Amino acid sequence: NPLKQGGGRKGLPQSFLNRFTKVYLRKLCQEDLLHVIEAQYSDFFRKLEDSKEISDLPQKMVKFNEILNRGVDNLEFGLRGGPFEINLRDILRWCDFVSNEDTGFFEKDLMLVIYEKMKIVYFVRMRSESDRMFIRKAFSEVFKVNADKLEEISSNVSFYWTEDHIFINDIKVKRGDLKENVEKSPLIIKSQLETLKNMIECVKLSRPVLLCGPADCGKTKCVDLACSMLNQSLDVDTIDDSVTGSFQQIDLNRHLEEVARVVELLVSSTAKKIIISDCVFTDLHRLLRLLDQWEEYNLLLKNVKGSSLKMTVSDEVQLFRDRISQLKKTFAILKDIYKSHEFLEDIDFDRIENVIGNLKKIADSSNSLNTGGHFEWVDSKIVKCLKSGRFICLEHVNMCSSAILDRLNSVFESNGTLLLSEKGISSDNRVEEIAKHKDFRAFLTLDPKNGEISRAMRNRCLEIFMDRDGYTKDDLRHIIFNFGVQNLSMIDGMIRIHERLKGISEFTQFGVNHLFKFALLVVENQTLCLPSKNILKSCGDQEPKDPQLSHAHRSCGFFGWIEAFPRTEN
Repeated sequence: NPLKQGGGRKGLPQSFLNRFTKVYLRKLCQEDLLHVIEAQYSDFFRKLEDSKEISDLPQKMVKFNEILNRGVDNLEFGLRGGPFEINLRDILRWCDFVSNEDTGFFEKDLMLVIYEKMKIVYFVRMRSESDRMFIRKAFSEVFKVNADKLEEISSNVSFYWTEDHIFINDIKVKRGDLKENVEKSPLIIKSQLETLKNMIECVKLSRPVLLCGPADCGKTKCVDLACSMLNQSLDVDTIDDSVTGSFQQIDLNRHLEEVARVVELLVSSTAKKIIISDCVFTDLHRLLRLLDQWEEYNLLLKNVKGSSLKMTVSDEVQLFRDRISQLKKTFAILKDIYKSHEFLEDIDFDRIENVIGNLKKIADSSNSLNTGGHFEWVDSKIVKCLKSGRFICLEHVNMCSSAILDRLNSVFESNGTLLLSEKGISSDNRVEEIAKHKDFRAFLTLDPKNGEISRAMRNRCLEIFMDRDGYTKDDLRHIIFNFGVQNLSMIDGMIRIHERLKGISEFTQFGVNHLFKFALLVVENQTLCLPSKNILKSCGDQEPKDPQLSHAHRSCGFFGWIEAFPRTEN
């Protein structure tokens, strides 16, 4: 790629370039794009030949793509957050979303579907209202429709879910089989519904999502909410130099913990499935025996947690042997239950049994858990998710080097793979190459104030911009109420104080996170049964740790606002 495009690229020396024949490839023109999409989506476009709602759809899609591409090149729009890429990948994604029946292709609302999918690919990445107006205007000119009316319809998102599926507007997505326990479901607020819908559509078509926005705009919360609705577990990680993994000293306890984690998930999911099935009474004895055995394993850890510093080497080895013994008994009961039930999913019991057996052999044949300076390769979180098909959220991806992040470019292709060259070669002189699991999904988050990521990585992801001021007043009321403040006058007063503090100066960056802390302080002071005004004064008396908030308290009459707070019964 050209050196001028940036992204951490390094130029090659002229002495090296002189030994090659240099060939220049121009950008694809409209005829090229039209030829590609007509060839790749010929069946879909053939279905639309008899449709009276729209004609010449491929030509109009290519023309719209070309208008946006020319607008970016001529700096007509897209200055904020640019440079943006409008190329073949985008129009292929657009055709993918429109033609896929799982994401809402219906002939009766074809124009609305085309507009909604255009928003996912082109519209939601823009970071200013003027850029979005440019795109709406271009869509209206090309497709001869009222884009403002379509925008009003498409922004109205409704959803509900059942035990097996989630329905967002016309989209039906199968929910996963979550084995982990969820302590509390995340809060759903109206202003994030459209972003949530776009993310779930991307998940449906296995597209990586890049969430871009300032701090406190709800990027990670949206990812958490999407995974909760899809009933999928989420791993959160940050990119560092060991993006694929690293060599670490062999730790037997780490291997035992990994196996225990797998067994714990199996115990939890098995108990849930048996309890809600018809055979709960016939298998109640075995289920109770399984739970009692797992409780014994947990008690073994709790009893030694307080005295771990006083343990000798022989005590550590004996504890390790006891843990393996209890885990083996739990696994035997679990295996027995799985053999007698067809509704339970197939599990690779042999692999788990082999790991437990190998750990038991090592523990029985040695007098110490010290491996004597031997090292082994340990996969990173993203590699583990690639192999197992889990969801992962990579936070602050623009804080690491572009060269390190672009190591994952091959993963985000349609049939992505990752070459673990850092691991070295295997016994058959081959470098391990990991194929992406079909259930693997990736979410990336970044704050634009810390810079952008490479154009190559942005081009492989579907980018969604989230504004910090996107919360409505009803959203803020919902958030405060969820924290435990139930007096409506108190809630409105807190919102007014928050908005006044935000408007003090453009240098004071007060976000929703400050409102969270405010609500927590109010809830804590409500236990004293004080009047509303006194509660707010008590919260104001506590000197904030944030220097911006401390300056705001001193300089803008914070307590004067509270004096003007309306009197309430409560």
